[in-house]
Amino acid sequence: MLLELENVSKSFGAVAAINNLSCTIAEGEVLGIMGPNGAGKTTLLNLIMGAIPLDKGTIRFAGERINGMQVSAICHRGVGRTYQIPKPFKGMSVLENLLVGELYGGRRQSMQTARRQALEVLERVGLAPKKDAQADSLGLLELKRLELARALSLRPRLLLLDEIAGGLVESEVEVLKGILTDLKQAGQSMLIIEHLLSVLFGVSDRIVVLDFGKLLAEGLPNEVIHNPLVIEAYLGKEDATDGVPASEQPHKPLPTLPSNGTEEEQVPLLHMSHVSAGYGEFQALFDVSLDIRAREIVSLIGLNGAGKTTLIRALTKRLPLQAGDVVFKGESIARRQPHEIADLGIAQCIEGRKIFPELTVLENLE
Repeated sequence: MLLELENVSKSFGAVAAINNLSCTIAEGEVLGIMGPNGAGKTTLLNLIMGAIPLDKGTIRFAGERINGMQVSAICHRGVGRTYQIPKPFKGMSVLENLLVGELYGGRRQSMQTARRQALEVLERVGLAPKKDAQADSLGLLELKRLELARALSLRPRLLLLDEIAGGLVESEVEVLKGILTDLKQAGQSMLIIEHLLSVLFGVSDRIVVLDFGKLLAEGLPNEVIHNPLVIEAYLGKEDATDGVPASEQPHKPLPTLPSNGTEEEQVPLLHMSHVSAGYGEFQALFDVSLDIRAREIVSLIGLNGAGKTTLIRALTKRLPLQAGDVVFKGESIARRQPHEIADLGIAQCIEGRKIFPELTVLENLE
Protein backbone atom coordinates (compact mmCIF):
# COMPACT_ATOMS: atom_id res chain seq x y z
CA MET A 1 0.00 0.00 0.00
CA LEU A 2 1.15 3.52 -0.77
CA LEU A 3 -0.57 5.11 2.24
CA GLU A 4 -1.75 3.36 5.39
CA LEU A 5 -3.61 4.91 8.31
CA GLU A 6 -3.98 2.67 11.35
CA ASN A 7 -6.23 3.60 14.29
CA VAL A 8 -5.57 7.33 13.83
CA SER A 9 -7.22 9.73 16.28
CA LYS A 10 -7.09 13.50 16.74
CA SER A 11 -9.06 15.65 19.17
CA PHE A 12 -9.28 19.39 19.68
CA GLY A 13 -10.22 19.75 23.32
CA ALA A 14 -13.38 17.70 23.83
CA VAL A 15 -14.08 17.49 20.08
CA ALA A 16 -12.93 14.24 18.43
CA ALA A 17 -12.13 15.36 14.88
CA ILE A 18 -10.75 11.97 13.80
CA ASN A 19 -11.78 8.92 15.82
CA ASN A 20 -9.83 5.65 15.48
CA LEU A 21 -9.72 5.82 11.68
CA SER A 22 -8.04 3.19 9.52
CA CYS A 23 -7.87 3.32 5.72
CA THR A 24 -5.45 2.72 2.84
CA ILE A 25 -4.60 4.01 -0.62
CA ALA A 26 -2.93 1.78 -3.20
CA GLU A 27 -0.42 2.94 -5.80
CA GLY A 28 -2.34 4.50 -8.70
CA GLU A 29 -5.64 4.56 -6.79
CA VAL A 30 -7.94 7.57 -6.42
CA LEU A 31 -9.65 7.60 -3.02
CA GLY A 32 -12.54 9.98 -2.45
CA ILE A 33 -13.34 11.29 1.03
CA MET A 34 -16.85 12.55 1.67
CA GLY A 35 -18.87 13.53 4.71
CA PRO A 36 -20.92 16.40 6.13
CA ASN A 37 -19.24 19.61 7.25
CA GLY A 38 -17.33 18.93 10.46
CA ALA A 39 -16.80 15.26 9.61
CA GLY A 40 -13.00 15.62 9.88
CA LYS A 41 -12.04 15.60 6.21
CA THR A 42 -9.59 18.53 6.18
CA THR A 43 -8.22 17.45 9.57
CA LEU A 44 -7.38 14.11 7.96
CA LEU A 45 -5.34 15.84 5.25
CA ASN A 46 -3.54 17.96 7.83
CA LEU A 47 -2.61 14.83 9.79
CA ILE A 48 -1.25 13.08 6.69
CA MET A 49 0.83 16.15 5.78
CA GLY A 50 2.19 16.53 9.32
CA ALA A 51 0.65 19.99 9.67
CA ILE A 52 -0.86 18.92 13.01
CA PRO A 53 0.23 16.07 15.30
CA LEU A 54 -2.01 13.07 15.78
CA ASP A 55 -2.98 11.88 19.27
CA LYS A 56 -2.59 8.19 18.55
CA GLY A 57 -2.22 5.77 15.70
CA THR A 58 0.21 5.37 12.82
CA ILE A 59 0.49 6.84 9.33
CA ARG A 60 2.79 5.07 6.85
CA PHE A 61 3.76 6.23 3.38
CA ALA A 62 5.49 3.75 1.08
CA GLY A 63 6.08 1.54 4.12
CA GLU A 64 7.73 4.29 6.19
CA ARG A 65 6.15 5.78 9.28
CA ILE A 66 5.70 9.52 8.62
CA ASN A 67 3.66 10.76 11.58
CA GLY A 68 5.97 12.94 13.65
CA MET A 69 7.92 14.12 10.59
CA GLN A 70 8.08 17.75 9.49
CA VAL A 71 5.85 18.85 6.60
CA SER A 72 8.91 19.44 4.41
CA ALA A 73 10.18 15.91 5.03
CA ILE A 74 6.80 14.43 4.07
CA CYS A 75 6.76 16.56 0.90
CA HIS A 76 10.23 15.34 -0.05
CA ARG A 77 9.03 11.75 0.33
CA GLY A 78 6.38 12.35 -2.30
CA VAL A 79 3.19 13.80 -0.78
CA GLY A 80 1.76 17.04 -2.21
CA ARG A 81 -1.47 18.87 -1.50
CA THR A 82 -3.72 21.70 -2.56
CA TYR A 83 -5.71 24.04 -0.31
CA GLN A 84 -9.35 25.12 -0.40
CA ILE A 85 -8.42 28.77 -1.00
CA PRO A 86 -5.56 29.30 -3.49
CA LYS A 87 -2.86 31.58 -2.12
CA PRO A 88 -0.23 32.07 -4.82
CA PHE A 89 2.58 34.60 -4.73
CA LYS A 90 0.53 37.44 -6.19
CA GLY A 91 3.50 39.57 -7.20
CA MET A 92 4.94 36.80 -9.36
CA SER A 93 4.00 35.37 -12.71
CA VAL A 94 2.37 31.96 -13.08
CA LEU A 95 5.67 30.43 -14.16
CA GLU A 96 7.58 32.07 -11.31
CA ASN A 97 5.11 30.60 -8.81
CA LEU A 98 6.19 27.15 -9.94
CA LEU A 99 9.88 28.01 -10.16
CA VAL A 100 9.87 28.88 -6.45
CA GLY A 101 9.16 25.25 -5.66
CA GLU A 102 11.43 23.91 -8.37
CA LEU A 103 14.46 25.96 -7.29
CA TYR A 104 13.96 26.25 -3.54
CA GLY A 105 12.26 22.97 -2.74
CA GLY A 106 15.42 21.12 -1.82
CA ARG A 107 16.35 20.03 -5.34
CA ARG A 108 19.61 20.87 -7.04
CA GLN A 109 18.95 21.70 -10.66
CA SER A 110 19.71 24.38 -13.21
CA MET A 111 17.34 27.20 -14.08
CA GLN A 112 16.96 25.68 -17.54
CA THR A 113 15.87 22.31 -16.11
CA ALA A 114 13.56 23.94 -13.56
CA ARG A 115 11.92 26.07 -16.24
CA ARG A 116 11.41 23.10 -18.56
CA GLN A 117 9.82 21.02 -15.80
CA ALA A 118 7.60 23.89 -14.67
CA LEU A 119 6.35 24.43 -18.22
CA GLU A 120 5.55 20.72 -18.51
CA VAL A 121 3.39 20.93 -15.39
CA LEU A 122 1.62 24.05 -16.66
CA GLU A 123 0.90 22.22 -19.90
CA ARG A 124 -0.68 19.34 -17.98
CA VAL A 125 -3.15 21.65 -16.22
CA GLY A 126 -3.85 23.82 -19.28
CA LEU A 127 -2.16 26.93 -17.92
CA ALA A 128 0.84 27.16 -20.26
CA PRO A 129 -0.69 30.05 -22.29
CA LYS A 130 -0.84 32.07 -19.05
CA LYS A 131 2.73 31.38 -17.97
CA ASP A 132 3.75 35.05 -18.06
CA ALA A 133 0.54 36.43 -16.51
CA GLN A 134 0.65 37.84 -12.99
CA ALA A 135 -0.95 35.49 -10.48
CA ASP A 136 -3.19 38.26 -9.13
CA SER A 137 -4.74 38.72 -12.59
CA LEU A 138 -6.09 35.17 -12.80
CA GLY A 139 -9.74 34.16 -12.56
CA LEU A 140 -10.90 31.52 -10.10
CA LEU A 141 -10.58 28.55 -12.47
CA GLU A 142 -7.08 29.66 -13.46
CA LEU A 143 -6.13 30.03 -9.80
CA LYS A 144 -7.38 26.50 -9.15
CA ARG A 145 -5.24 25.29 -12.06
CA LEU A 146 -2.24 27.12 -10.59
CA GLU A 147 -2.88 25.62 -7.15
CA LEU A 148 -2.94 22.17 -8.71
CA ALA A 149 0.19 22.92 -10.75
CA ARG A 150 2.11 24.02 -7.66
CA ALA A 151 1.30 20.71 -5.98
CA LEU A 152 2.19 18.73 -9.11
CA SER A 153 5.52 20.54 -9.41
CA LEU A 154 6.63 18.52 -6.37
CA ARG A 155 6.16 15.44 -8.58
CA PRO A 156 4.25 13.70 -5.80
CA ARG A 157 3.52 10.00 -5.64
CA LEU A 158 0.38 10.93 -3.69
CA LEU A 159 -1.64 14.08 -4.36
CA LEU A 160 -4.06 15.37 -1.70
CA LEU A 161 -6.85 17.61 -3.06
CA ASP A 162 -8.93 19.67 -0.62
CA GLU A 163 -12.15 20.82 -2.34
CA ILE A 164 -10.30 21.79 -5.50
CA ALA A 165 -13.61 22.40 -7.33
CA GLY A 166 -15.15 24.61 -4.64
CA GLY A 167 -16.64 27.88 -5.91
CA LEU A 168 -16.53 26.96 -9.61
CA VAL A 169 -19.51 27.15 -11.94
CA GLU A 170 -20.67 24.00 -13.73
CA SER A 171 -18.69 24.55 -16.94
CA GLU A 172 -15.50 25.22 -14.93
CA VAL A 173 -16.11 22.12 -12.81
CA GLU A 174 -16.19 20.02 -15.98
CA VAL A 175 -12.86 21.48 -17.10
CA LEU A 176 -11.25 20.67 -13.77
CA LYS A 177 -12.81 17.22 -13.72
CA GLY A 178 -11.20 16.58 -17.11
CA ILE A 179 -7.78 17.52 -15.74
CA LEU A 180 -8.21 15.16 -12.77
CA THR A 181 -9.35 12.37 -15.09
CA ASP A 182 -6.20 12.84 -17.18
CA LEU A 183 -4.06 12.65 -14.03
CA LYS A 184 -5.86 9.46 -12.99
CA GLN A 185 -5.30 7.87 -16.40
CA ALA A 186 -1.61 8.77 -16.11
CA GLY A 187 -1.44 6.72 -12.88
CA GLN A 188 -1.40 9.56 -10.35
CA SER A 189 -2.43 8.41 -6.87
CA MET A 190 -4.87 10.88 -5.32
CA LEU A 191 -6.91 11.47 -2.19
CA ILE A 192 -9.80 13.81 -3.00
CA ILE A 193 -12.02 15.72 -0.59
CA GLU A 194 -14.92 17.19 -2.50
CA HIS A 195 -18.55 18.21 -1.85
CA LEU A 196 -19.39 18.11 -5.56
CA LEU A 197 -20.43 14.50 -6.06
CA SER A 198 -20.10 14.74 -9.85
CA VAL A 199 -16.36 15.26 -9.36
CA LEU A 200 -15.92 12.86 -6.46
CA PHE A 201 -17.84 9.98 -8.01
CA GLY A 202 -16.61 10.70 -11.52
CA VAL A 203 -12.93 10.41 -10.63
CA SER A 204 -12.67 8.19 -7.52
CA ASP A 205 -12.06 4.44 -7.62
CA ARG A 206 -13.26 4.06 -4.04
CA ILE A 207 -15.09 6.24 -1.50
CA VAL A 208 -14.63 6.60 2.26
CA VAL A 209 -17.39 8.38 4.17
CA LEU A 210 -16.63 10.12 7.47
CA ASP A 211 -19.14 11.25 10.07
CA PHE A 212 -17.94 13.03 13.21
CA GLY A 213 -14.44 11.68 12.62
CA LYS A 214 -15.51 8.05 12.35
CA LEU A 215 -15.57 5.74 9.35
CA LEU A 216 -19.23 5.56 8.37
CA ALA A 217 -18.99 3.67 5.08
CA GLU A 218 -16.47 2.51 2.48
CA GLY A 219 -16.81 1.03 -0.98
CA LEU A 220 -17.29 1.67 -4.67
CA PRO A 221 -19.02 4.95 -5.57
CA ASN A 222 -22.27 3.29 -6.68
CA GLU A 223 -22.36 1.28 -3.45
CA VAL A 224 -21.71 4.20 -1.14
CA ILE A 225 -24.30 6.52 -2.68
CA HIS A 226 -27.06 3.98 -1.91
CA ASN A 227 -25.84 3.14 1.60
CA PRO A 228 -28.68 3.91 4.07
CA LEU A 229 -26.22 5.23 6.67
CA VAL A 230 -24.77 7.69 4.17
CA ILE A 231 -28.21 8.85 3.06
CA GLU A 232 -29.24 9.40 6.68
CA ALA A 233 -26.03 11.34 7.48
CA TYR A 234 -26.67 13.76 4.62
CA LEU A 235 -30.46 13.90 4.38
CA GLY A 236 -31.82 12.61 7.68
CA LYS A 237 -34.15 9.66 8.14
CA GLU A 238 -36.75 8.68 5.60
CA ASP A 239 -40.41 9.43 6.11
CA ALA A 240 -43.51 8.27 4.29
CA THR A 241 -43.24 10.94 1.58
CA ASP A 242 -39.59 10.36 0.65
CA GLY A 243 -39.28 9.48 -3.02
CA VAL A 244 -42.73 10.87 -3.81
CA PRO A 245 -42.75 13.85 -6.22
CA ALA A 246 -43.72 17.09 -4.52
CA SER A 247 -46.66 17.50 -6.93
CA GLU A 248 -48.14 14.21 -5.67
CA GLN A 249 -47.69 14.86 -1.95
CA PRO A 250 -50.58 16.14 0.18
CA HIS A 251 -50.50 19.90 0.61
CA LYS A 252 -49.11 20.99 3.95
CA PRO A 253 -49.16 24.71 4.74
CA LEU A 254 -45.82 25.97 6.02
CA PRO A 255 -45.86 26.83 9.73
CA THR A 256 -45.55 30.53 10.50
CA LEU A 257 -44.72 32.44 13.64
CA PRO A 258 -47.55 34.47 15.14
CA SER A 259 -47.17 38.20 14.63
CA ASN A 260 -48.63 41.13 16.51
CA GLY A 261 -49.11 42.73 13.13
CA THR A 262 -47.62 46.02 14.26
CA GLU A 263 -46.41 48.42 11.62
CA GLU A 264 -42.94 48.37 13.17
CA GLU A 265 -42.61 44.63 12.58
CA GLN A 266 -43.52 44.99 8.91
CA VAL A 267 -40.52 47.28 8.36
CA PRO A 268 -37.27 45.31 7.79
CA LEU A 269 -34.95 45.31 10.76
CA LEU A 270 -32.10 44.62 8.34
CA HIS A 271 -32.11 45.49 4.65
CA MET A 272 -29.32 44.44 2.27
CA SER A 273 -29.62 46.14 -1.10
CA HIS A 274 -27.74 44.99 -4.24
CA VAL A 275 -24.69 43.89 -2.24
CA SER A 276 -21.59 42.61 -4.02
CA ALA A 277 -18.48 41.44 -2.17
CA GLY A 278 -15.47 39.20 -2.58
CA TYR A 279 -11.84 38.49 -1.84
CA GLY A 280 -9.51 40.49 -4.03
CA GLU A 281 -10.17 39.29 -7.57
CA PHE A 282 -12.77 36.76 -6.35
CA GLN A 283 -16.31 38.08 -6.42
CA ALA A 284 -18.36 35.83 -4.16
CA LEU A 285 -21.59 37.86 -3.90
CA PHE A 286 -23.37 39.29 -6.93
CA ASP A 287 -26.09 41.91 -6.43
CA VAL A 288 -27.66 40.27 -3.35
CA SER A 289 -30.73 41.86 -1.72
CA LEU A 290 -32.24 40.53 1.50
CA ASP A 291 -34.71 41.67 4.17
CA ILE A 292 -34.92 40.40 7.76
CA ARG A 293 -37.77 41.61 9.94
CA ALA A 294 -38.02 41.77 13.72
CA ARG A 295 -38.48 38.34 15.37
CA GLU A 296 -37.92 36.66 12.00
CA ILE A 297 -35.50 33.75 11.45
CA VAL A 298 -33.94 33.56 7.99
CA SER A 299 -31.85 30.57 6.87
CA LEU A 300 -29.23 30.66 4.13
CA ILE A 301 -28.68 27.45 2.17
CA GLY A 302 -26.38 26.64 -0.71
CA LEU A 303 -23.42 24.55 -1.79
CA ASN A 304 -19.93 25.15 -0.47
CA GLY A 305 -18.62 28.24 -2.23
CA ALA A 306 -22.10 29.67 -2.80
CA GLY A 307 -21.31 32.76 -0.71
CA LYS A 308 -23.12 32.08 2.57
CA THR A 309 -20.22 32.91 4.90
CA THR A 310 -19.21 35.80 2.66
CA LEU A 311 -22.67 37.32 3.09
CA ILE A 312 -22.34 37.19 6.88
CA ARG A 313 -18.85 38.70 6.72
CA ALA A 314 -20.09 41.49 4.48
CA LEU A 315 -22.98 42.18 6.83
CA THR A 316 -20.66 42.50 9.85
CA LYS A 317 -17.98 44.39 7.84
CA ARG A 318 -15.35 41.71 8.32
CA LEU A 319 -15.31 42.01 4.54
CA PRO A 320 -15.75 45.35 2.75
CA LEU A 321 -18.59 45.79 0.28
CA GLN A 322 -17.74 46.20 -3.39
CA ALA A 323 -21.20 47.59 -4.10
CA GLY A 324 -24.58 48.01 -2.45
CA ASP A 325 -25.73 49.04 1.01
CA VAL A 326 -26.72 47.49 4.33
CA VAL A 327 -29.31 49.26 6.49
CA PHE A 328 -29.94 48.27 10.12
CA LYS A 329 -32.76 49.89 12.12
CA GLY A 330 -33.13 52.50 9.40
CA GLU A 331 -29.43 53.49 9.41
CA SER A 332 -26.81 52.62 6.80
CA ILE A 333 -23.99 50.59 8.35
CA ALA A 334 -22.00 50.03 5.15
CA ARG A 335 -19.26 52.39 6.33
CA ARG A 336 -19.28 51.32 9.98
CA GLN A 337 -16.42 49.41 11.59
CA PRO A 338 -17.02 45.83 12.86
CA HIS A 339 -16.96 46.88 16.53
CA GLU A 340 -19.46 49.65 15.83
CA ILE A 341 -21.79 47.18 14.15
CA ALA A 342 -21.51 44.88 17.16
CA ASP A 343 -22.40 47.80 19.45
CA LEU A 344 -25.53 48.42 17.37
CA GLY A 345 -26.74 44.91 18.17
CA ILE A 346 -25.50 42.55 15.45
CA ALA A 347 -23.60 39.53 16.78
CA GLN A 348 -21.79 36.86 14.79
CA CYS A 349 -21.13 33.28 15.88
CA ILE A 350 -18.00 32.32 13.91
CA GLU A 351 -17.73 28.79 12.53
CA GLY A 352 -14.12 28.25 13.63
CA ARG A 353 -14.72 28.28 17.41
CA LYS A 354 -12.44 31.30 17.87
CA ILE A 355 -12.16 31.43 21.65
CA PHE A 356 -9.33 32.37 24.02
CA PRO A 357 -8.21 28.86 25.07
CA GLU A 358 -5.89 30.16 27.80
CA LEU A 359 -8.79 31.94 29.56
CA THR A 360 -11.66 30.54 31.61
CA VAL A 361 -15.20 30.32 30.24
CA LEU A 362 -16.22 33.37 32.30
CA GLU A 363 -13.16 35.36 31.18
CA ASN A 364 -14.01 34.59 27.55
CA LEU A 365 -17.44 36.17 28.08
CA GLU A 366 -16.12 39.19 29.97
